[in-house]
Amino acid sequence: MIPSVRNVTGLFLCASVTLLAACDAVPSNANLSYDLRTLLEQEFAPGLLDIVSVENDRPFTLWLSSDTEAVPFTAELRLERNHDFGSWQQANVAALLNVLGAIPEKTSGIKPTGNTAGDIIKVEGTVNYIRTNGEWEILSGIANRNPTNDDASINRAGLLHKAWAVARETVTSFGAPPHSDVIFEELEAARQAIAGRTARLNGKLALASGPEQGTYWWIAEAARKGAPETLVNIPTPDSLKSLAMLRHEKVSAAILQSNEAVMAASGTGPYESSGPLPTLRSLTTLFPIPVHVIVLTDSSTASVSDLIGKKVVVGDTGLTSLSEAGDVLRAHRVPLVALAEDPRALPLDEALAALVAETVDAVILTAAAPIKAVRDFMIETNVRLIPLDGDAIALMTSGTSSYVSLTIPARTYPGQRRPVATIATTALLVSTTAISAAEVRSVLETVLGKVDYVGLGSAIGAMISVNSAQVGLTLPLHPGAEAFFTPPATNVEN
Repeated sequence: MIPSVRNVTGLFLCASVTLLAACDAVPSNANLSYDLRTLLEQEFAPGLLDIVSVENDRPFTLWLSSDTEAVPFTAELRLERNHDFGSWQQANVAALLNVLGAIPEKTSGIKPTGNTAGDIIKVEGTVNYIRTNGEWEILSGIANRNPTNDDASINRAGLLHKAWAVARETVTSFGAPPHSDVIFEELEAARQAIAGRTARLNGKLALASGPEQGTYWWIAEAARKGAPETLVNIPTPDSLKSLAMLRHEKVSAAILQSNEAVMAASGTGPYESSGPLPTLRSLTTLFPIPVHVIVLTDSSTASVSDLIGKKVVVGDTGLTSLSEAGDVLRAHRVPLVALAEDPRALPLDEALAALVAETVDAVILTAAAPIKAVRDFMIETNVRLIPLDGDAIALMTSGTSSYVSLTIPARTYPGQRRPVATIATTALLVSTTAISAAEVRSVLETVLGKVDYVGLGSAIGAMISVNSAQVGLTLPLHPGAEAFFTPPATNVEN
């Protein structure tokens, strides 16, 4: 029987697809495993991680559309030696997830107290391949958006929240008042106070966590999800409000930046109007918040001291952003009057845009590393981080300073091949002496317990860096926290 034209055409197409797939398809599991191992050894210390298994999640896609392709995969990694992915001074889980383009919610096996040899880490990620001279070469992971941070979801949730608040305002005021914004603020403050006090009356812990979707909020949200019967997450507009709720015992604890906590205790800086709070106490440090100094890759600026006569903007990441940038500049002998103009605090996206437009020479910001906005920016833009000078770091971290010396590990950001020396403030979990030692210990057990911060989709860099070994700094430690961190005495028989 002579085959029809349609059948012949079909056979030809099938044969062509099979041939093309064999020549140019996504890598086999074996090849992908080899490529991932090579990538991990480039980004981490050789021999740290071994690939137990890997499965290409898109095995039949043809690479014919472009010279770069994304390959999703599922893998199991085995740790070959002990490693603390929460360490401040080495490549942490954020670096691992960035390299593999891994999804936080689909990652398991990372332990907040550190991992040991033999532990299995399961990840789902996506890596980039590029075609060079006809051959496909693995690059690095693709930045993944946290589904819980989806803009549409956030907007919908925000709209519902505002709509409900407006409805309450309308009912309360019996009409449209001339100062609805004031009523809205007061209603929101009342809602927060009620939520916090009710939680404490019901035997729960109330944690003031700052603006919704912010880094502190995500920590509290992860802890709440890990202990839903114990902790209530109370969002606040800023640290001023968090401190006010703590001052009036409407919450059990709050998260503040270390330098903010010191100012709050003494009633200085942005806390001058509220007066000193001498009963403020530290419970533990959670994670470092390093200073980033960002310039264009082809900039001649090698040190902060080279910024004399140049334009600098500050990423507006908190109440003390400008003062932190000023401290860094002065420590490098660059007084503000020596700049081309006084530094301004701008929203981070505007500050980075100004750098690309070359209307400014540098951006200084203080944020937990890796901050997603900067990481995404560095993927697409030729910029780099410059280190702080050693003598400036020593000056800023001496005496009773609330800054600490820190190194941003290599590969924290795209293209960052070397560690970057800098200084950092720290996120402090704080309370007051009015809160009982028992409640303080319960807060610590909840936040520092076995909460899977990564698996719950928290802000990657900061969340996993929770480290109970770092305590106190320049703010006195709460007696309840001292008892928590002091190992119990053991009875010794004579």
